[in-house]
Amino acid sequence: MKKQTHAQRQKQRFAELSLQICKILKINGEQYNVLRFELAYEYQEQRGNGHDLMLSKTYWGWWIATVASCDSAFIIKYENGMYEGKPLEELRAKYKAMQISNPCHMPDGVIDAVFKEVEQYEQSPKTT
Repeated sequence: MKKQTHAQRQKQRFAELSLQICKILKINGEQYNVLRFELAYEYQEQRGNGHDLMLSKTYWGWWIATVASCDSAFIIKYENGMYEGKPLEELRAKYKAMQISNPCHMPDGVIDAVFKEVEQYEQSPKTT
């Protein structure tokens, strides 16, 4: 059997987490991806200092890992009965709030890389 790389195992784990979240929140994969994008945008608006962080591949890599971390925490709380009996809309709101207020702030090295990528993009000649 071929040995999986770390990136392959990570991608598989992220996919498993997203499936679990979809089941809990009763959404499909496309809705999950839209939600993830909306949350990335909202996070950027709150913490991006006016920069379009979403232009950065580094930001997206960090964001995907952060979402997975929060997904894990949300699933654990759900499985431990913390959200038992909550209406679906309240459950979805708690999920969104957890993602936006997540304690996983970007490390300084990531922030520097993101802003450098955004700055390079913003300064590159635009074709219309």
